[in-house]
Amino acid sequence: MKKLCFAFLALLMLCALVSCVQESPEPLVDFEALKAGPRTLVSTEDLNGYVFAVYSDDTAELVSIDEEKFPKALTLPSFYEDYPIVAIGKEVFKDTNFTSVILSSGIERIGDRAFQNSAIESIVIHDGVKELGTDLFENCLRLQKVSFGAGVKNLPTGVCFSCPVLSEVTFSEGLESIGEEAFGDCSALKELALPSTLKEIGPYAFWRASLEKTSVPAGVSSVGIGAFRQTPWLEAKTEEWVLVGDGVLLDYNGTEKDVTLPEEVKYLSDAFQGKSLDRLTLPDTLLAIAPEALEETVVGDVIYNEENEAISAYFKK
Repeated sequence: MKKLCFAFLALLMLCALVSCVQESPEPLVDFEALKAGPRTLVSTEDLNGYVFAVYSDDTAELVSIDEEKFPKALTLPSFYEDYPIVAIGKEVFKDTNFTSVILSSGIERIGDRAFQNSAIESIVIHDGVKELGTDLFENCLRLQKVSFGAGVKNLPTGVCFSCPVLSEVTFSEGLESIGEEAFGDCSALKELALPSTLKEIGPYAFWRASLEKTSVPAGVSSVGIGAFRQTPWLEAKTEEWVLVGDGVLLDYNGTEKDVTLPEEVKYLSDAFQGKSLDRLTLPDTLLAIAPEALEETVVGDVIYNEENEAISAYFKK
């Protein structure tokens, strides 16, 4: 009988141990991933609530922070010992309650989801920052203002996706591309000045934003599907052919079923989304078609020159 009791107790202890192992949280810092990065990880050090990674190129990266040890308005240090801090790692401020973070002048890179779901209210990305991670400020419910410096050439996917009170965004000249869903579902964003250097706008970049006033620069030659869908700015346009940038066709408000694109069109976005056409004729001047541009379009015939590789490549996918 005692043996059975001991066996039963041992089984209970084993189950409890397994339960604890299963419920253990993920480690705050993935050191194996750091070791596998583009630089050689020399060491990691915990200093007064900061955890830094030190690399073989004598630079440091902030990889985690104990928010309980700092004020909610935070100014980041420039150095860890003698090592300049050049990067903020992925998810460092994710889910934290910091309302303001002032970046030190040496920061060049900010990792994926670094501020995702945080309480950040405003931030300035200074000119020295060159690389931003994906979903950087996604779902920051208090973010009102963000400024991107001249070092940022490409805004990544979801950089400010679903930030409901974001109303002020400042870009610098030098920005070349805005990624997919970058400002999608930003319901307070009503006005936006896009820089003249901009060349590409990704799919759903401003989808469901409250944009009323903006202008697509003349140098923009590519606009992904849904980029301005469900925005007051696009819905207010009533002309037959809504052309922006360098010959980008955003929308078609005509009623014809037999449609020939004007020769001014160089890039076809989802202008015919949800429409039904008997025939669509594409001119040789058309240089490209956005991926999935015609997937929600019913077309009887598409007429085009098969020797035009840019067009024929779309229909041969």
